[in-house]
Amino acid sequence: MAARKSFLIILLTAAILTFILGCAAFRSEIKGGTTEERVENFGAKPVSVLFVFSHSKQVHGLDAIPKLE
Repeated sequence: MAARKSFLIILLTAAILTFILGCAAFRSEIKGGTTEERVENFGAKPVSVLFVFSHSKQVHGLDAIPKLE
């Protein structure tokens, strides 16, 4: 029973440390950010976009051996 209690204490401590140390916050401005004001063109004509995903498995390493689909 004591082993279980110590395991839970260690697990809780690890979870708290992970939560505290895993959070990212930037108090200063991020370098490389733009200072220009954003301008949106609401009168622009719509465009068509074509996405080709035929080789996405190979590119991202989701398939170790390329196969014909």
